[in-house]
Amino acid sequence: MKKGFSTVEVLLTILVGSIFIIASYGLYSSILKANLNSTARSKASNIAYNHLREITHKYRSLNCAILPQNYTETAQPGEELSNLEIVSTVSAPYGCQFGLYKFTVTVNYTVSGQAKTEEQSLYVRV
Repeated sequence: MKKGFSTVEVLLTILVGSIFIIASYGLYSSILKANLNSTARSKASNIAYNHLREITHKYRSLNCAILPQNYTETAQPGEELSNLEIVSTVSAPYGCQFGLYKFTVTVNYTVSGQAKTEEQSLYVRV
């Protein structure tokens, strides 16, 4: 009786190992893409929040009669997303008599070739 592995056993082991490695690579690629999307969305959300806080102070004294107003904001240093566009909107959704403004910031960006949007809103009584 010989000790060791036969050629068939070695080839079968290599085949099973190869399948495992290929499956692991597919899983790794999916995780990497999900991480990229999550990081970009987190950055966009932070950008939207920062601009939202800024515009609530900047446009608080607007004449209600001219609302809604759209403003294109410029990206600040450190706000690095592909095809970044920041649009702020100030409106009075319930009319001027209530003194309630709605501030909305929409961040449009691209990640992995797909257009994405992140939006944040805040109601402020003036």
